[in-house]
Amino acid sequence: DINEIIDIAKKHISFDKDKQELEKSLNDKSSDDELKKMAEIELNDLNLKQEIDDNQKKYENIIDEATDQISNFVKKAKLENISK
Repeated sequence: DINEIIDIAKKHISFDKDKQELEKSLNDKSSDDELKKMAEIELNDLNLKQEIDDNQKKYENIIDEATDQISNFVKKAKLENISK
């Protein structure tokens, strides 16, 4: 679905932008320690959310593949029963 692809692309662009901003704050020598701690926590959270999204996509693909295999098996079994 094209809308799903667009949403994924938007999330990826947003992730990259947010990650760059947080890394910039972490590497900024003028940032105070508290700001750096907050940026580090937010960056860890952002990375965790991205990992969860990636894993969800992988699991969805696995489920789709398993569904296709089961469907093909059922179709083949029905054809074999019809031919008997």
